[in-house]
Amino acid sequence: MISGSTSTRNPVTTDLERYNGRERPANYVSICDNFADSYPNGTAHGVQKDAIQNSMDARKGRKPALVEMGLIASDKGRLFTITDANTTGLTGDVKYVADYEENLAVDDHWARFEAFAFTKDDADAIGARGQGKFIFLHASADYKMYYDSLRDDGVYRVGATHATRTGCPIFPGVGEDPWEGTRGAGILKEATGLSRIDHVGTRIVVVRPNEELCEALANGEFFRAIQETWFRAIQKNHAVIRLRVGSDAQEVSLPAPYPLPTADSRDHKVWRLGKEFTDNEIRLGGGETYRVKNFHAVYLNRATIP
Repeated sequence: MISGSTSTRNPVTTDLERYNGRERPANYVSICDNFADSYPNGTAHGVQKDAIQNSMDARKGRKPALVEMGLIASDKGRLFTITDANTTGLTGDVKYVADYEENLAVDDHWARFEAFAFTKDDADAIGARGQGKFIFLHASADYKMYYDSLRDDGVYRVGATHATRTGCPIFPGVGEDPWEGTRGAGILKEATGLSRIDHVGTRIVVVRPNEELCEALANGEFFRAIQETWFRAIQKNHAVIRLRVGSDAQEVSLPAPYPLPTADSRDHKVWRLGKEFTDNEIRLGGGETYRVKNFHAVYLNRATIP
């Protein structure tokens, strides 16, 4: 028979917080590769999607987020960079492992960018699980990236991440001061050959971009992926996106058949919200009612839609 008293239990057997545990090794190279495989259209599609989403999330005001991506040849080798403007930059402090036990503030963007699988407050939001950084690491033949950011308050900071077969360290490490100001700029210059970002915003530097990414940039696949994913943001002037390959830079335009025709012609028939679409209410269970504010459909009888 077991006594009703629990006073003889040893609390040490159930309380691990008083001990220093070891980090569990994980093959982050495989994790990056597996995450990249989750994109059915390949690495290029995933890179542009997560990169531009980051910039859109950090957009300031009603002006469009400006995003430029492309290959750069430096004295340290070939790099792929993603740079944005009219964004807030990566605000907030550098966080260490113990700091993530607490809820992050809304503006802890630096910490959220560096963390993997750390959910946003809105779990349904795009990129809510913070795993998009894996696609940037996968795009590097060395599974390595640097990033720098300049904020409105004048703080300039550099960070780095390197996926290995035993872990995924973030730099600088525990106990080391953040790579900020002149020191941060010097570390970035030594590692990549690049000067610091010169405007408020953020830049991601993928070291030694792999062949799949470079081929997608060269054959136009990367450009078409941006059009397919972000045509609505481009159309609404929420984003201006430029793609640079060598000395050539091109602004990403709307893909055909956008902008949609607004009147009938010999080649197409147009339907818009109006007398041909009078029932504009959507009624759901529980008495909820939604109204359709815009309906625009076009039948193209002499065109191929990509």
